[in-house]
Amino acid sequence: MVYSVLPRSHVEGLPGNDSPFDPPKTFALKMIDKRVVTRDKKIHEVHCERIVLQHLNHEAIPKLYCSFHDTNKLYFLMEHIQNGTLADFMNRERIISVDMTRFFIAHLLKCLEYLHGEGIAHRDLKPGNLLFDDNMYIKVIDFATAKVLNPTLSASIPKRPVTNH
Repeated sequence: MVYSVLPRSHVEGLPGNDSPFDPPKTFALKMIDKRVVTRDKKIHEVHCERIVLQHLNHEAIPKLYCSFHDTNKLYFLMEHIQNGTLADFMNRERIISVDMTRFFIAHLLKCLEYLHGEGIAHRDLKPGNLLFDDNMYIKVIDFATAKVLNPTLSASIPKRPVTNH
């Protein structure tokens, strides 16, 4: 999986990029190799992440503007979050103040409360899956292993094939 940063001029006219709101100056393009998805049997996870991200609408979750594919890759055009992960921050800072920790936890809890209300359990919360926006607010990423308890949303996610051992 590879991410690229794209300027707005490179994405004008793509499906789902016709928002009446002021679009961001840059986007993140998540590129996923179809061969790797198939080889590693991660088709369910890719569908889950795309469908969950399309459904969610919260300040602490990066926006998925659209998804598309070509012969070799799947693409997710997403909100660009440029200040790194909590893991990066912890490695760089070494010591985090109590006030800053409270700030991060409060925003994370706000997001988890929203997810709970939507019937979604993230299941892979870790410092590497928490990004910081320009104001150091947390953005939760990587919904590939999420457990979707919302019956309507769950019905739209293809089921995992049953494997015989």
